[in-house]
Amino acid sequence: MIRFSHLLENSWYRPNWLTLLLIPGSLIYAAGLLIYQSLNPLRPREIAEGLPVIVVGNLTTGGTGKTPLVVWLVKALTGAGYRPAVISRGYGGTARGSLSVLATTDAALAGDEAVMMAGVLDVPVVVDKNRRRGMAYLRHNFNVNVLISDDGLQNRRFPRWIEVLVLDGTRRLGSGLLLPAGPLREFSSRAKTVDFVVTNGEARQGEIEMTTSLAQCVNLVSGETRTLSEMDKEKFVAVTGIGHAGRFFDQLAQAGVRFEPQQFPDHHVFSKDDFNRFGSDGVLMTAKDAVKCRTFARPNWWQIELKVDLPPQFL
Repeated sequence: MIRFSHLLENSWYRPNWLTLLLIPGSLIYAAGLLIYQSLNPLRPREIAEGLPVIVVGNLTTGGTGKTPLVVWLVKALTGAGYRPAVISRGYGGTARGSLSVLATTDAALAGDEAVMMAGVLDVPVVVDKNRRRGMAYLRHNFNVNVLISDDGLQNRRFPRWIEVLVLDGTRRLGSGLLLPAGPLREFSSRAKTVDFVVTNGEARQGEIEMTTSLAQCVNLVSGETRTLSEMDKEKFVAVTGIGHAGRFFDQLAQAGVRFEPQQFPDHHVFSKDDFNRFGSDGVLMTAKDAVKCRTFARPNWWQIELKVDLPPQFL
C-alpha cells in the first residue's frame, strides 16, 4: 500500500503510464466537481454574524505548508491585538459534532493537525466535519473576533472573508490534472479567484513567498530541547507520514543530520509496531507525526519544530 501511494504521487508530478490509466477517473471526478460547483456557486466575500473567516487552503492533495501558515497567521493576528480561533475538519479524526481540541486530545479523535495546532497555540481550536456548525460553536462558546479555517477552500457552503491559497514552490500544480490522474482537488483556474497566493518556496510574480526551516528538536519523553547542530553526533531514523516528505528529508540533509529516511502515507496512524524494525535507533519526526506517537515514545525520539517566515507586509 505504501509503495503504491509513492508510485501514485510520483505520477502526479512526473506523468507516466499510471497517469494515462487514471485519466478516466479524473474525467469522472471533473463531472462530479462541475455538478457540485453548479449547485454551490462561489459566494461573495462576507462577514457572517460579525466574524470574518480567513480560509487557508490548497488546490493539490498532500503537503504544501498550509497548517504551518495557519499557525503563523494565528500568532501574527494575536500579536496584532486580535482574538483568533481555528476551525478544522479534523481530517482523519473520528469525532462527531463540534470538539474543542487540547494538546492532550487523542489524535485519533481530532486528527493529527488539529492536536498539533492546539499544542503550539494558545487559542481555541475546534474540529467539526460540518464547518458551519463548528463556527457556530466557536461563536457561542469563545470570545473570538476572527476565525481561521485550516483547509476548506473547496467547501463552498460556509461564508468567508479572505481566501489564501498555499502552493508548493517546487512542485506547483504538478501535471495540472485532477485527481486521481493528477494532484488537483479543483480546477487550476480556481487560483485566479483567491485573494492571496502564498508560495512555500520560490514565489512567482504576484505571489507571497513563505520560507520554512527546521528549528529546535524536542524530546518526546523528557521535553529536553536541542539544536539541530547537536544532533549530528549520532545517526537517526527520520520517520514521517506527511504529504511532502521530501522537503523534510532535504532540510534534514542540509542541516548535516545523518539519518535513514522512512516515509509513510500522509496522515498515517502510527503504532509502536511501525517502529519495531528500527530497533533502538534514535528517531526524528515532525510535530504532526509526534502527536500520534506520544503514548509509546522512547527516550531517544525527537520531534523537530518548524520555523515559518513571511514578509511583514503580508499581515
